[in-house]
Amino acid sequence: MAALLDQLPGRIWTGKAACLCAIGSLVKCMSSSTTTGESAGDGGGGGAIVQASSVVQALLTEASRKNDDYRRQAIVTLGEVLAHFASGREKLNHFVEVANVLYPLITQSDDAGATSDAATTTSTSSSSSSEDDKHKRPRKLVLQAASITTLGKAWPADSTTQREQSQRLFDTLLPILAHSPWNIKAAILATITTVFASVIANNDQPLALIGSAVTASMPLIRSCVCDNKFAAVKEAALKCVESLMSLGQSDCALGVRRGLLAAGPD
Repeated sequence: MAALLDQLPGRIWTGKAACLCAIGSLVKCMSSSTTTGESAGDGGGGGAIVQASSVVQALLTEASRKNDDYRRQAIVTLGEVLAHFASGREKLNHFVEVANVLYPLITQSDDAGATSDAATTTSTSSSSSSEDDKHKRPRKLVLQAASITTLGKAWPADSTTQREQSQRLFDTLLPILAHSPWNIKAAILATITTVFASVIANNDQPLALIGSAVTASMPLIRSCVCDNKFAAVKEAALKCVESLMSLGQSDCALGVRRGLLAAGPD
């Protein structure tokens, strides 16, 4: 692991993303005892968590690079690392650091860059710029989807962080759900499903945190449930509804049921 991490600083050379893939693969191969710190070198536990934190910090640095393809792989690997260590006894909590890197990528306007570029191009290069923009937009969307997915994987079990960060997350994701392409919709639904389930599992009064978000998101989720064009969107929306059903007979859960019934047959 140390040898791979040593390769990350410095310029982005061809094939460097393979180091990121190797880091993700190596982390996945770690035993559960290493994950929980039970076999740490000092014998007292916690050593593996320090190692995991150093990997996360290194990947956060790489996720801030300007090369979109390389940055996307860093973000994907970051999500894999966070997901792997989420099952450990000692939970990693780097959500705020991860969110500060990912939120700008999630909310960025894909058209802003094209507009800025167009303003600085000459008439002789306008056709070349247009062609570049056509290929740049799909890369930006893939980067955005990866950022949303990793944001969900970074969501912590810590109730204090959940209380402090849940509103910001919903305020960021819900406004872009309705008008996004199908892959972005599926990523957003998967992430808010993770957040709903985690808040319900780790808080005595989950509705104090997610009640307003559930109310605001129901029309959007209902619309996605009725999406017969993209199966991935419908499936992600149904999983979101399933997580909310664990609220039992609360007013919020009953509101979810009524909201679905109001959709009627599509």
